[in-house]
Amino acid sequence: MIVDRLDDIVEVLRDGWNSVQRFAGFWGPVVPMSAPAQLITALATTLTLVILSGVALTSLALLLTSLLFVYLLLSRVFGVEVSVG
Repeated sequence: MIVDRLDDIVEVLRDGWNSVQRFAGFWGPVVPMSAPAQLITALATTLTLVILSGVALTSLALLLTSLLFVYLLLSRVFGVEVSVG
């Protein structure tokens, strides 16, 4: 009885481990690469992430600046009161 229960637990753990290995296989390299190629790929990926983050932050700053300009244009030039809330 205890052996059957332990066998069930081991089977569940084995199935879970196989699922983890299948999931982790998606994150592995598609083709085998040498160490310098892996380094260059990692650096290029990191640089791309940094550049795209900079683009996203720049676009956010531009959005906030344009919203501030529209608010000032509406309130100071046209006299329309804009309130939030």
